[in-house]
Amino acid sequence: MSKRVSFVIFTAALVIVSAVALVRGISAFRQIKRCTESVSAEFIGYDIVKHTNTSKSSYKNYYPKFRYEYGGKLYEVTGGNTYARDKTEGYVQEIYIDPDSPEDFIDPENNNKLIPTICVAAGIFMDILALYVIIDAVKNRK
Repeated sequence: MSKRVSFVIFTAALVIVSAVALVRGISAFRQIKRCTESVSAEFIGYDIVKHTNTSKSSYKNYYPKFRYEYGGKLYEVTGGNTYARDKTEGYVQEIYIDPDSPEDFIDPENNNKLIPTICVAAGIFMDILALYVIIDAVKNRK
């Protein structure tokens, strides 16, 4: 494989990964911004998804489920993966929903802004790195 092909593949991979990281981080921040309406929600359990990889090790993802009423309608929703499994069924807590789309919510007890921040920072870093690689390649062609 020539250096030019390797360069194109590396740069394209950087741009693609940075785009995914930026979209993921920005969409998480947008959801946080949209979810402004506070409601009392009852924790009703976890959706548990078990994964097994090729080396036969396994792990589980726990997705918390909540029930709440908003605008006269009852909602049962499932949140994002969590590692904190300290809630018991029937536990009532405050969550924030998007008033325009009440099935979208933020669990303040499990919402960590660190991961979206890392995604955005990593995306920006990889874009800068890709730009540097491109500029350096153009300068060295002369």
